[in-house]
Amino acid sequence: MIANFDADSIGKRSLQLDEDCLARYGRMAFQMADIDNQILPAIKKLMKSDLPLIKIPDDEYLRKVVTFLKANEENFAYLSSLTRGDFRWFLSRPATADRLLCIFDHHSAVDALTHLQECEPLEIETLKRMAEQLGWAYTDFLTLMRISLIDSSKGPPIKELVSFFGISECRERFRDMARFIRTQTSNLSSLKNESI
Repeated sequence: MIANFDADSIGKRSLQLDEDCLARYGRMAFQMADIDNQILPAIKKLMKSDLPLIKIPDDEYLRKVVTFLKANEENFAYLSSLTRGDFRWFLSRPATADRLLCIFDHHSAVDALTHLQECEPLEIETLKRMAEQLGWAYTDFLTLMRISLIDSSKGPPIKELVSFFGISECRERFRDMARFIRTQTSNLSSLKNESI
């Protein structure tokens, strides 16, 4: 009976899977897939179609992303999350300060980002002390950091982000965000002066 079984004879027309079942299979497939032969080519293909303006990172960086996801994100189920979903920050960087300026005052944000650029080390206790010294609520301070690093107020814990990017990349992103804020606020100031 087993020898006569033909998988092609199973009807697929009425096959239905719910969202949870699909996500579970997606997680299992991601965990079991070969990084170099299956996942990396699929990510590159997805980036070409979904993010044509973003330069495709090298294999080493993409391997680092996949390794991080396999180790830390048990809910990661769809590669499309890297280009259109919650994990897009792996493949792009913040390009404006819009999201940050919707939440925080530009003077205090630039001040905090300037201190963060010099912070050593970027660990929880150090960050708590710095937030207190600057007069920030700790949760707001972490939100400022997260937006500066990944352009989202939601995402992995700061400790994981620092571990993934490394301190020098984090400092560069803090410096970039401070520059974005200065540029946007100076542009707004000049527009206000022109209208007067």
